[in-house]
Amino acid sequence: MKESDLQKQVAKYLDNICRIKGGYWFHVANETGQRAKVGLLVKRKSQGVKAGVPDCIILKDGNMYYLELKIKGGRVSDNQKNSMENLDNNGASGIVAYNYTDACEYINIIFNVK
Repeated sequence: MKESDLQKQVAKYLDNICRIKGGYWFHVANETGQRAKVGLLVKRKSQGVKAGVPDCIILKDGNMYYLELKIKGGRVSDNQKNSMENLDNNGASGIVAYNYTDACEYINIIFNVK
């Protein structure tokens, strides 16, 4: 499984739970990997795109949560660590989930699903 596959699964789950329980979530398309063209990277940076933003930002009842999704063997980059630390320091909370089950368990906590 690729991280993009995990992202699609989690996105579907978040869409469903937000429809049922309220709340809002989004994914910031800020991929800046080696395949991205230099011009696009410069443009995104000038528009305020920040490296390391978590994969899912979730808003529920005035609180902000995040999910960074990794597959088995995936590594959290220094930019991702810094981004999550900045979010934590500004009132958000979140986790790094290494599989669909862990991601859904955290989402269920946010949405108070038993």
